[in-house]
Amino acid sequence: MSQIIDNSAKDEIFSSLKELGLSSKEAKVYTSLLSLGESGSTAIAKDSGLHRQFVYDTLVSLEKKGLTGHTIVKGRKRFFPYPPSKLGGFFEHKKRIADSVVRQLEKSFLIPDIQELESYRGQEAFVANEFEILRAARPGSKMYVLGGSGDEYVKNHGKYFDEYEYQRQKKGIELLYIGSSSQKEFLRENNGRPLFKYRLMPIAFTGNLNITIYDNRICFYMYGSQIAVFSVKSERIAKSYTDFFMGLWNISK
Repeated sequence: MSQIIDNSAKDEIFSSLKELGLSSKEAKVYTSLLSLGESGSTAIAKDSGLHRQFVYDTLVSLEKKGLTGHTIVKGRKRFFPYPPSKLGGFFEHKKRIADSVVRQLEKSFLIPDIQELESYRGQEAFVANEFEILRAARPGSKMYVLGGSGDEYVKNHGKYFDEYEYQRQKKGIELLYIGSSSQKEFLRENNGRPLFKYRLMPIAFTGNLNITIYDNRICFYMYGSQIAVFSVKSERIAKSYTDFFMGLWNISK
């Protein structure tokens, strides 16, 4: 192989080609051809350090991938590399195959519901994540809130609450809220909010925790010296909590 590039550069090139899906032998033979230009298998074997039979088998493999070609001169094969830009087309083709396989697998098999867990603490993180979740929510969907302390939720939004409400209403997201009897005054004050409905449980429960359920996520809000939020992203679990919420909704007033 040409000595124009140093060994560390060679190693980096070999590593990159292998990460893209070429075997070690394919990477060596392809880079040797790029260095030598049109060559016979003997010259390629000498440059790459591979046995001639390995070189020949690898050239067949590379030609199938569309990265090399050959001509016949006086009854002997001479091999040449296609330019490196061909690599892009080869791997685009591999990506299309992979995408097709993924679609087929998703249609044919039950893919497990992957749960993503997040936690964040403090008012700034709380506000940022509330807007991010709202941005990702499906227009016209619903939010289900089991609230021990809806006023704390509003307070932690601070000056951003009106903007949050504007964005929620703009997306047509309805909020169903179950509060305790101790929240009666707070909820009556908020009864005029668009796309907002509430019911009361006949018992009082703690004001230190809220739970909000979205299409594919459940958030647990804990109010201590600063707000802390624990979020679980899972459509299956969200559906289960939604069913539980609606059971409570139906027995609330």
